[in-house]
Amino acid sequence: MQTIVRVWAWLGDIGLAHATDGASQALLRLFNRIAFISALTVIIQSLSFLALGLNYVVLVNAGVTVAYLSLLVLTHYGSFLLARIFFLTIAAFAITHHHLYFGFASGFWILLLNLTQAAFVLYPQLRISRLLLLSAFIAATIVTIVLASLSFQPLYDKMTVEQAAKFMRGNLIRGPILLMLVAFYLVYENRRNEQALRFTANKATDAGNAKSFFLSNMSHELRTPMNAIKGFAEILLESTNGIADAKVREQFNAYLNQIRISSANLTSIIDDILDFARIETNRITLRRVDFNLAETVRNVMQTAQFYGHRNKDVEIQLEIAENVPARIAGDPSRLSQVLLNLAGNAMKFTHRGFVRLKTSLLEESPTAYCICFEVEDTGIGIPGEKLPFLFESFSQVSRETAVRYGGTGLGLAISRHLVEMQGGKISVMSSPGKGSVFTLTMWFGKPGEEPESLRKSGRDLRGARILVAEDNEVNQLLVRTLLESWNANVEIVDNGLNALGRAQKGGFDLILMDLQMPFMDGIEAAENIRSLDEPEKSQVAIIALTADVLSETRRRVLTAGMNDLVTKPINQAELYQTLRRALQIAE
Repeated sequence: MQTIVRVWAWLGDIGLAHATDGASQALLRLFNRIAFISALTVIIQSLSFLALGLNYVVLVNAGVTVAYLSLLVLTHYGSFLLARIFFLTIAAFAITHHHLYFGFASGFWILLLNLTQAAFVLYPQLRISRLLLLSAFIAATIVTIVLASLSFQPLYDKMTVEQAAKFMRGNLIRGPILLMLVAFYLVYENRRNEQALRFTANKATDAGNAKSFFLSNMSHELRTPMNAIKGFAEILLESTNGIADAKVREQFNAYLNQIRISSANLTSIIDDILDFARIETNRITLRRVDFNLAETVRNVMQTAQFYGHRNKDVEIQLEIAENVPARIAGDPSRLSQVLLNLAGNAMKFTHRGFVRLKTSLLEESPTAYCICFEVEDTGIGIPGEKLPFLFESFSQVSRETAVRYGGTGLGLAISRHLVEMQGGKISVMSSPGKGSVFTLTMWFGKPGEEPESLRKSGRDLRGARILVAEDNEVNQLLVRTLLESWNANVEIVDNGLNALGRAQKGGFDLILMDLQMPFMDGIEAAENIRSLDEPEKSQVAIIALTADVLSETRRRVLTAGMNDLVTKPINQAELYQTLRRALQIAE
């Protein structure tokens, strides 16, 4: 019995090395075994012809048997399409030969068997129920033909009508039994393959859901404390001007800048890890807004300075060509992410000299601008043999570089993906000891009408009544400090259930809602608020405040009826602009 099992397994595995995936391998095993069963069936059928003394028929069947077994040779060499076509050709020959030369009635069950097998070969993707229905239809058709052609005179002289009838009676038992065995096996194999594929698909779905849940929680857990560190560092930096002693003030500024730099570095690493996971699952989303290009690149270089704060001998240079448009349309956050990665790397690997960001207009169409960004440095440079692998995930120039300078090796890979998603190109030229030049070209849309006022003014929420739902006490203090400094009246609750209770009482212009809270989360609280009967309470502006940056979260937020979303760590400018838009306060 073990020998039979091993032979059966060996038959299924013929040519398996040429199949590219699990589904193809399953179908190949099924095809191999169908070919073998077909050959075995013809051999058994030949015993009846041998008993009748029809040696010619036995010889023909021997040829058909060899033809069926030759299919295994074709699959062994990976010729799957040719093997399938050859199978159907053999089946057509067997059907034609038997029923024209030996009488329709003499081999009708062979016709049924071949066509049933052909159905499985032609339509392996069909569900079992449909395959059985197709086979039943074929059987009914063949029975009808048999009944209508019992008196058909065979073309083969030695096969008389009487012998054909005798042959048919002899196969009325053997034929259906073989057919049932073959059909049972085919159904069993297809069902097992379907179950395996369904199990694999469910497992992949579960794994994807678990990964998304993990990333969501990790994002929240990491970003929540970072929000407090970064936020209070910025608040304290603004407060150091009140320190009378210049030496103490300078010392405080240095310490706070170090906290701010470290939090920015850690936030960048968190973002890289999450972006890499989103790229793997194709969940990166882009937005299109009008923004000030000059302001964006200036902010990038100011932030990049923090990465090189110890390098007193490095000069920061920013060059913006005169023909570069002031405002463009695109995704400013993704552009900043790419440029900051390039400029931050330049600052990290440059000990003296300069880091320069040059911006120029390459081309203009009626609806878009093609803009070139060049990040040039006089740093340590990159060996030529490492350049082709520079934009691959987890790529580092050398182990020594990774140990000395740190980094995840994901930044450039993510940057390349973001640039290519927007139809742009990124390239590098470098020479060890002389520096590097990274060139980025991207198309941006032309903006809509420019607002009347783009000048900066003091942040003023003009006494807006804001309810803050946040369970973390440190974040409560941070948000209250910010909002009150912007002339807002603030009330704090520590969970979604209390937020719903206060919203039912009314009296708020806006609700700033954290998503992950005890008793009732922010999503559920927002949905309940939107279902309140009184319009002035149900239509209050709700802004989500969360450390979860996954795209699914944004969809859930908007589906729940919230107006917008602000991520942690809080960017003060982004938070203010979001609140200003929701409260409809003019610039």
